[in-house]
Amino acid sequence: MNLEDVKTIEDLFDLWRRERPDYTYFSNDGILVEGLWKQANPKIAFLLKESNDSFCDIRGSGWGPNGNSPKFWRNLNQWTYITTECLNNRECILDKTIAEKEKKLEAVAYINIKKKAECRSDYESSDPDIHNYIDRDWEFLNRQIEIIAPDVLFCCG
Repeated sequence: MNLEDVKTIEDLFDLWRRERPDYTYFSNDGILVEGLWKQANPKIAFLLKESNDSFCDIRGSGWGPNGNSPKFWRNLNQWTYITTECLNNRECILDKTIAEKEKKLEAVAYINIKKKAECRSDYESSDPDIHNYIDRDWEFLNRQIEIIAPDVLFCCG
């Protein structure tokens, strides 16, 4: 199947899982809250290395400072706020930026390079390991980004 013919994340993930049966726990990432994503201006996505803990299916709900990595979620909230304000020609206010970090992050997309989730909090893949996943899954990752179609893509980690 030609990946350009794949139009939805679900169809892409189904194909990806068939092509990579060794990915026992698959990172079902993407748009957090679809309805809020559609209203977002700009649409912001975060490209990350891999999931943490058993954090393998995050779509459909917002995540915030009480999640499995409070500092991580707070940082994403602040980046989202600052980017949104700047790209909409609004002034960023420090107090508001600080307050934003305590909210749920909902209107963004979240994409892990490594879809084989290992569900470990004590483990972080090495750079060569992540590069292997990029080489192996680049066409799938690229198509996921194309389907999500963010205005801004932060490359994190």
